[in-house]
Amino acid sequence: NALLAGLLGGLLAVLEWLLWITFGGAYLVTVVFTFAIVANLLAAPFNAVLAARVERHLTGQGPPESSAGLAAEAAQAILGELRKLGYYLTRALPVAVLFFIPGLNLLAPVVWLLLGAWFLALEYFDYPMGNHGISFAEQRRYLAGQRWQALAFGLGASTLLMIPVVQLAAMPASVVGATARWVQRRPGFLDTPAGIP
Repeated sequence: NALLAGLLGGLLAVLEWLLWITFGGAYLVTVVFTFAIVANLLAAPFNAVLAARVERHLTGQGPPESSAGLAAEAAQAILGELRKLGYYLTRALPVAVLFFIPGLNLLAPVVWLLLGAWFLALEYFDYPMGNHGISFAEQRRYLAGQRWQALAFGLGASTLLMIPVVQLAAMPASVVGATARWVQRRPGFLDTPAGIP
């Protein structure tokens, strides 16, 4: 508080409440998404299995069976999570700089929230799509073609992750939701040669 008061001076002290909301929102979003990243990294092998079972339940048939062993599948899932984490960090760090640019820092929480929603959509759609061998680059192109639906899904997942106790069920619920959406949209995706409708 003393640091902010010294930086703002007398006339600009009126903006102090706005800065506290901005910093508080950024802190909350950072904590929530850090929890989501670590939880997703640990649960990645199990989420792919959950997506396959949900798909089997909804359609009567699951994704193609993998010939790799359980350990190889788990290692592949964790490597995929690390690749997504690298993708996220290369976009999150430039957005984080916005928090330190006067004027633009007022937009930073909104941009950060949208980036987090996009990341969560990529995260949870990866499980059903990855079960079909669709690469991360193809997944990004597919979701970019449905950007508003992807952002709406990601914002819904973000909301669940921000509610204490509910956040424990947010990950499996998001995997189930993404799988149901994928099953609904999949025929047009898999029928095109490039995999992109």
